[in-house]
Amino acid sequence: MPVQNQRRQYPTQPASVALARTQVREFLEGWEIKEKDSEEAQNAILVVSELTTNAVLHGNAGGQFSVLVALDGDALTISVRDSGQAAPLKRAPQEGETNGRGLFLVDMIARDWGWRTEVVGKTVWAELPIKVPSCAA
Repeated sequence: MPVQNQRRQYPTQPASVALARTQVREFLEGWEIKEKDSEEAQNAILVVSELTTNAVLHGNAGGQFSVLVALDGDALTISVRDSGQAAPLKRAPQEGETNGRGLFLVDMIARDWGWRTEVVGKTVWAELPIKVPSCAA
């Protein structure tokens, strides 16, 4: 199967997180990978939610961020590029905290993840295992 990908841009605002989740959900459904039937799809939705939330919190207000979803064989890569300059930090969750767990969760779920600086901003990416049904391949 050749690499399939989709990129979309969103305004750096909280409502965009739900739009990005919908993007990934619809991308996976196009490959017959349904969220209700697949823990892998649920994990992908969680990862995009965490990465885009970070883009909204740490990107430049009034700017944009992009989400790239790429399916290559048994790997789904989700990349979120924002205009923020700060390096992402994975923190262990502290008792009683209600935020700051995003990259900790991504690290628990993803096969691999990382980040790179861009001319403007950074890209944070996560690679997840995924099974594409044989009827969709």
